Amino acid sequence: MTEQSLFIEYIPNKVSLAELSSSRDAFAALSVIHRFPHKRIESLKPHNWTDRDTNRALSRLSLPEMSRATLCDMQKQAQHLFTADTLISGDSNNGNWGRRDNGELVLFDWERFGYGHPAIDLAPLVKGMGTDSEYLAIAERYVQINPQTDLQNLIRSLVLAKAWIAVEVVNILFERQNSMRNKYLDWYNSTLPAWFKQIERYL
Repeated sequence: MTEQSLFIEYIPNKVSLAELSSSRDAFAALSVIHRFPHKRIESLKPHNWTDRDTNRALSRLSLPEMSRATLCDMQKQAQHLFTADTLISGDSNNGNWGRRDNGELVLFDWERFGYGHPAIDLAPLVKGMGTDSEYLAIAERYVQINPQTDLQNLIRSLVLAKAWIAVEVVNILFERQNSMRNKYLDWYNSTLPAWFKQIERYL
């Protein structure tokens, strides 16, 4: 094998979100990435959440004023997610995982590999916008692997990362003219107001 070698592997078995979010192997794999020693590489995918991102998403959503204000506040509180010098997958949803026939769990699709808070990789393991108990469960499983991580800070960061992902999804759907964008918009419009009330104690 040389630096010029390229290997393509077929990963035959899909992994459900329920399976992934309860798999110790998944948390261990993400933890390996997060703890990997490295020199900073400027060419990796930059992750951020700007005023422009929020305003574009809000122009496409139909949210009540209180929800709009909450999202803007969450953007300000979430900036620490993007200043961490930690390597992250950047796109750890269950569609980017599979199992080899021998049962090994594999994470692929490294297009968004970059730097950020581990919560960015953990938030996609929470179904939908999530509940308090689901955020707690995900955070506890990660802390079992990385016991030096503060549980409460991680939960708060997970909530903020989930809001950022919602903004990212809305904007990407429109940028790519995705035919399902109106379905997603309807879901976010009906889900986010109640979710903001549910998570306000973390803000």
